[in-house]
Formats: sequence, structure tokens, C-alpha cells
Amino acid sequence: MQESALLVGSTNGSYPVVMSCLGDLQLEVAESERGAGALALVQSRDRAIVVADLPLPDLSASALVSRVKRHSPATSVILLAGGPKGPELGEVVSAGADEYVSRPPDRGRLMIALARALHRRRMVLQAGRNRLLEVLDSHDRIIEEIVEALCRCLEAKDFLSDGHARTVGSLAGRIAVEHGLAEGDARRVRVAGVLHDLGKVAVDQLILERPRGLTAAEWREVRVHPVRGAEILGSIEPLRDVARYVRHHHERHDGSGYPDGLRGSQIPLPSRIIAVADAYDAMVRPRPYRLVDGPAYAAKEFRTHAGTQWDPEVVDSLFACVPELQLARAS
Repeated sequence: MQESALLVGSTNGSYPVVMSCLGDLQLEVAESERGAGALALVQSRDRAIVVADLPLPDLSASALVSRVKRHSPATSVILLAGGPKGPELGEVVSAGADEYVSRPPDRGRLMIALARALHRRRMVLQAGRNRLLEVLDSHDRIIEEIVEALCRCLEAKDFLSDGHARTVGSLAGRIAVEHGLAEGDARRVRVAGVLHDLGKVAVDQLILERPRGLTAAEWREVRVHPVRGAEILGSIEPLRDVARYVRHHHERHDGSGYPDGLRGSQIPLPSRIIAVADAYDAMVRPRPYRLVDGPAYAAKEFRTHAGTQWDPEVVDSLFACVPELQLARAS
């Protein structure tokens, strides 16, 4: 978007040279004869520069400068006034004006003042962006530390999983990227993948160590783990979206899953991605209680159950991410 300047005050002999300089800097120009109108224009749109031709009929120079800066600290203010000292100069400088040019303005001096003001504004904006990036980086680091701590809690509880959570998170993140999700969304999918089984910390240890031959009551306890995981994550404000994805990672495309029996597009896309990543790693990961099925078996299962258990488009993204599945599909 083109940067905008605001010219405030009477259209006296300074007007042509000021408008010419602003045009040379390719600034879109709005105008107001009165200070109150200028403040309304500043509030309606970000202005790179305000040039005020003093005196104004309704506001002192210091009042104009202080109110503009209060609303938009990055907006540069340049004041034009008669004589080398100019009216209210000391008051204006103390209020935070960026430049002062005596009237009638010399074109060269005005261009220098405008260029300095634009440079100062861009430095202020860049400093603000840098501070925001520092805050975001710090925020991301805190989230990563929380995720790591939760993952270690899960691994300590479900030691038979042997890296399953981290593998699912990594694969889910890759599927998300392949599926076209934005970087931030793919990162949240990865986090949800790492923490998808967090609710198992609330499941009896003996049940986790005996994955086959569960009673109906024990199976009900296992099935509630997505809800428990979502409850834990929902109490952590930055992970509330992740909580929803974790809750629904055992839903099925045909609506026969749990805990809420969602179907198709009712299931959050990140949950559909995690379900596929979780199933693939479960099929190919060695476990103490069974032999490895391998990519060929996984490819057959995904071909058979895409559209009933899993979202077929997400399955396609999985195959695109895993070369072994592509080879198995071709064979």
C-alpha cells in the first residue's frame, strides 16, 4: 500500500513546494485546514508523515504533535512556521516534533527534512517488528519447552511407545505441509501429533502394559484418553487449538470413531492428519507383543480403509510423504 502523508493548515505560499516534495517522495496526500480534522484523518488511516503549516486555527502546535504521537508513535511530524525561530518552537520540540522547517520553506531543506522523517519512521517500525519477533520467538520457545515436558511425562508413563509420539508428530507435520497447510498451522499439527496420546497419563499403568485382551471396562478407560488429553491441553492457553485436535484424533471418516462420532469434514483437518500418521507408525513400528507389519501391509490397509476410517485425501498426502508407501503402492 502506498504510504500516506497529511498536510495540515492554511494553503498559503508554502503549499506548492510542500505538495511538490511530497509528490516526489511518492506519498499519497490528504489535507485538512484544521487540527481536529487532521486528528480524525490520522485515526482513520496510518499516516507516514504529518506536515503542519502553523499556526492552526483550533489547536496549538504542541497539542497537535502530542495527540498525533499518542495515537501513532511511528508517524513523523514536520512543522512549518515563519521566521528562523518560529512560534512555539520550544514547546513544539518538547512535545516530540520530528522536524522544524522555517517558512517559506527552501525546497532542498524540506526534502532533507522529509527524507529524515521517513527514515526515522521506518526505523521505529522496524524496531517494533524486531521486538515483536523477539516476543514471538520467546513465546515459541516457551511452548516448545512445555511440549517437551509433557512429552517426557507421556514417555515415562507409556514406556512401551518407544518414541511413537515424536515420530507421529514429525510425520503429521510433514503430511500437513504436503497437504498445503501454512507453516504455522503445520507447526500446530506437529505439536498435536507429539501430544496426541497425552491423555494416557490418566490411564492405569497395568492397562497400558497389556495392550491385548482388555476387558470392556478397561477398553472404555483407554477410549477416554483423547478427552483427558484435551482437558490437560485446554488448560494451557497457547495450546487450546492443539487440545481440540487431540480430542478428535480417533474419530473416523465414516463417523464410527470416538469420542464424539464426528464424520468427514466435521473432524478437524489436523485431527484427520494425526489419525493417519498415528495409524501408519503403529503399523510399521516394532512392538514387544507383535511382529512388524511393514510398509506393504500399511499401503494395503490405507487403500482398503481410505474413505471409511481415514480421509482419502490425507491418505494421498501420507503416500506422497513416505517413499516406502509409494513403492508398495506401485508393486
